[in-house]
Amino acid sequence: MSCLGCETRSWAVNISAGGICVEADEQFPEGSRVEVETQLTLEESVHHLKAEGRVVHTFGHGMGIQFVNLSPRSAVFIGRLVNFFLYSHRR
Repeated sequence: MSCLGCETRSWAVNISAGGICVEADEQFPEGSRVEVETQLTLEESVHHLKAEGRVVHTFGHGMGIQFVNLSPRSAVFIGRLVNFFLYSHRR
């Protein structure tokens, strides 16, 4: 994840088509524009996610980031990922 040329290591805690919650080595201030880049995997499918976001909440060692321009392809993949985890635990 990067913000104005500064990068930090981060780990996804939660994701939806609206945004992502991460724990990070460094926090960026609320309101900061960030670039989110990660690889998402669902069964045999791999999707490279690269999106702009905005830090809307900070807590402890984490940040809530709202996606600003998520591609339709990324939104669909995230939807599939969320549905998989929601419904796989009901079995």
